[in-house]
Amino acid sequence: MGGVHPAQPEHPSCVDAVRIVFASAPAFGHVNPMLALARAFVDGDDDVVMATSPEMGARAEAAGIHAVQAGSNMSVWWAELTRRTGGAPGDGLPVDRILPYFIPRLFAEVGSQQQIDDLVRWVRGADLVIFDTFAFAGPLAAAVAGVPAVHHLLGPPPPLEAMVLAGDAVAPLWRKWQLEPRPYGGTYAALTLTICPPTLGLTDVPQGSQLATLRPVMFDAGKGEALPAWVHDLPRRPNVYMTLGTVTNTDVGVFVAACEGLAGEPVNLIITVGPANDPAALGPLPTNTHVERYIPQSLLLPLCDAVIHHGGSGTMLASLRAGLPQLIIPQGADQYINASVCREAGLADRLLPSDASPSAVRDRVRIMLQSEAMKTRAERARAEVEAMPDPAAVAESLREMARSHSSLRSMRHVDR
Repeated sequence: MGGVHPAQPEHPSCVDAVRIVFASAPAFGHVNPMLALARAFVDGDDDVVMATSPEMGARAEAAGIHAVQAGSNMSVWWAELTRRTGGAPGDGLPVDRILPYFIPRLFAEVGSQQQIDDLVRWVRGADLVIFDTFAFAGPLAAAVAGVPAVHHLLGPPPPLEAMVLAGDAVAPLWRKWQLEPRPYGGTYAALTLTICPPTLGLTDVPQGSQLATLRPVMFDAGKGEALPAWVHDLPRRPNVYMTLGTVTNTDVGVFVAACEGLAGEPVNLIITVGPANDPAALGPLPTNTHVERYIPQSLLLPLCDAVIHHGGSGTMLASLRAGLPQLIIPQGADQYINASVCREAGLADRLLPSDASPSAVRDRVRIMLQSEAMKTRAERARAEVEAMPDPAAVAESLREMARSHSSLRSMRHVDR
């Protein structure tokens, strides 16, 4: 079962410790943003579990967080959605319909059904549930168990239209558990943690939502992981990092376009193609290009001068925290929204995949490296991120919420 343990974790021995259940959809982009907060609770001697799939449980365990199984891997979710649709899910959708299609169908319908039984089991007896935006079984499990919940955004909020549809999609499951369905699937009924700096704005959050900020902190380097040795021997010139993430990273043509476009430029191009991809697929490389499957961004970005990426929230926020200008070439999911938000804030340029020719990539990178205005805005965003409350401070505030529930539960136990 990978890094996921089937046994129920025991309650903490420390009198003041609380039990926290993190509920995550089964993808790196969902688990990784919550690891820093989870670690803050672990470092405070609380009893913490990450409830997710077997594959993602291994990722949590590598970060020192106990993992328990809640549903299947994303491949199972996808197979079920494919079965229900009778074809390739979302095939041919225009960009603005991607999230309104997938959030209710894949995450609210398929995902919540996959995770709810396991999550209810883990949440019973907990003091607090923290769920990611797309883990719709999280707020339901918390409601079933009568446990307070916190909503952990992964980046800019999804379109409200998609969340309304998700609420409709998960409503039958709420009724199955004899509960009245809540708007947006219960997501915004809880305190919402936003990890975006103010410069990105906060649209698409329901009016009246309770919000708190949390500094986004990269927690992607496992124990013993380090930079490749060749990084330290690179020529003294700007380092440009490129990634298309770990899921929407199959368009080799985008990598090749960057290689060709930057081949004659005075830069070091560092590419990570993802753990499941083969660097050899890029063919012969220019002398200024280095390719790996994976390098922890928390170790690499401090050495970089610009980033080319897919618009995943994790890479976007890590680049902002590093104060780096960005070129975003969105590949799917919420990446088009992230690209638009960053471009409107003057923090990134954007190329659609069909426009990502070698010359277009080259020209955008030249502008990024030369634009003092873009560098200034990136540095301002970095300062905003650093001013946000860190995970330890947020954990302490949430710990008080959990302790209140724990005390109430103890009183009820005594009353019995």
